[in-house]
Amino acid sequence: MTEFNNENEFENEEESFETNDSSTVIQGEKQEDLDPKEKKSFSQEELDRIISKRLEKAQKKWEQETSRQIEELKISTMSPNEKKEYEKNKLDQALTEREMSILRRELRADASEQLLKEGLPKKLVDIVDTSSEENMIKSIDTIREVIQESVTQVVNEKLRGRSTPRASTQTKMGDTDAFLKGLRGK
Repeated sequence: MTEFNNENEFENEEESFETNDSSTVIQGEKQEDLDPKEKKSFSQEELDRIISKRLEKAQKKWEQETSRQIEELKISTMSPNEKKEYEKNKLDQALTEREMSILRRELRADASEQLLKEGLPKKLVDIVDTSSEENMIKSIDTIREVIQESVTQVVNEKLRGRSTPRASTQTKMGDTDAFLKGLRGK
């Protein structure tokens, strides 16, 4: 269990506020525009957001420290053979994770190439499932089909909106001319 030797330990982790004549340093950022006599006021929402971020950070740190201590305790109670087995399993797990990471990167590159071959935008690689080659191919096929269907639908809607002009049956000015009536057989 962790003991706190200093009551102000939490305060040491908090952000520092230093005031100079020309600037104020808040969280390591200089704010040149603020007058040293001005004080920043926070709304309740801003305070809640700041406090929740600090709590999340502290909780994450505490969880990491706790899990590290638990692991050390487990290792200290193991026999030498168990320690070797544990370390071997840990290395195998790390190797497997690295291999999967490399595989995902390779599949992402392959997916990008495939999208370009299909004439699809390269940005679609972000929505392609790159967990396996089969899933990648299925994803690209689905994307291509959806895009083709939507393009076809839009084209059909545009074509429905256009109609070919029909010949007019209305009389025109030229129909009053006797010569043209004679030619038409009227």
